[in-house]
Amino acid sequence: MKRKNDTDIGTGKEAEQFEDDRSVMISLRDYLSDPCAASSLPFWKTEQMQLPANLSVYREDQFNEAACAGTDTPYFRMIHTLKSIPEPVLPAEYELTSANADELAIHIQACYDSEGVTGAELHAYTQRPVYDAELWIAVRERKTGRIAASGIGELDGRIGEGVLEWIQTSPVHRRKGLGKFVVCELLRRLSKKADFVTVSGRMNNPHEPYALYRACGFSHPVIWHVVRQVEIRRASGEEMLTLWGYPDLDTAPPTAKFFFENIVSGNAVFWTVDRDGELLGELYAFLNIREDPEFADGTTTAYLCAFRVKREYRGQGLGSKLMQAACADLKSMGFRRATIGVNDPRNKALYCRLGFDTDVKTCYVDPCARDENMQPEPDDVGFLLLAKEL
Repeated sequence: MKRKNDTDIGTGKEAEQFEDDRSVMISLRDYLSDPCAASSLPFWKTEQMQLPANLSVYREDQFNEAACAGTDTPYFRMIHTLKSIPEPVLPAEYELTSANADELAIHIQACYDSEGVTGAELHAYTQRPVYDAELWIAVRERKTGRIAASGIGELDGRIGEGVLEWIQTSPVHRRKGLGKFVVCELLRRLSKKADFVTVSGRMNNPHEPYALYRACGFSHPVIWHVVRQVEIRRASGEEMLTLWGYPDLDTAPPTAKFFFENIVSGNAVFWTVDRDGELLGELYAFLNIREDPEFADGTTTAYLCAFRVKREYRGQGLGSKLMQAACADLKSMGFRRATIGVNDPRNKALYCRLGFDTDVKTCYVDPCARDENMQPEPDDVGFLLLAKEL
């Protein structure tokens, strides 16, 4: 065994147990018997990190999708026993080197659209108890010296656990086997120091890290669901402009100005799905549309429109919850009916499931899309106006 004696991490019940996911007590013995099923995190992180109050983690067999009260991001966790490590060959135009924290931070930032780490954060990694300089590697392009792929591994020498923390390949160098080379090189180095290696990654990742790690010999995958709580609330006109990508009202086109002005005047309501300040969805209600009261008449009927959830968060029930909250709010305001427009037959089935089961009429003017003169824009294709009773 390469790990130190268990007594090096403490003795007795207090030292042998830690709280994972804020509620589950796991013994060291249980962790070592099945690391990936025992915890969503490496052992050293469970000792030092506490989950924020707005975040919960569930193993696949404990996860209830119907009761999920936030965004669900599933992750896999796998283990490598280091008994058999593939030996991929590095293409001749590349070379294996080391890299410092600043270089690796720049490379990591360039490889991901929505994830990353700063140089300062990586410098902080060097103060972790699991830091091992030999496990920070880079594959460089020989002719330019630029990093094409990189990896950061960590080692908990107390229990013999290696961890793959960051593995990435620059977009222009993908599909050349560099990611597999980096993973296997780190496994080779860890095989001299650790008893096993764990890795995790996001499911449904277009770069397919799951397939990469399986090809490198990782096995026994366990799925964990990371759920971050969301709040459905009313939002402001300024938040609408920001969500739509306009820094201020002067730069906004007519339709955005129309929405903004109606929100500010109180003739429109904007609801959003808020996750720690990030707006994941939007839905608007116009309370009165003078040009056509069948859409909204200001007293009994309101018109819902611009109903969207960010693509990466669809399929998690956020849209249904947003619609339910908006309709409940409208009902509390005294409205008895809500209308909504649909121009795609596939969406009609969705809205019918949400209760919009009455066909009102076919429309060829969109009352909330405005031209340069702030007049309703014609819709040559047309759309169907649906309604539901609140």
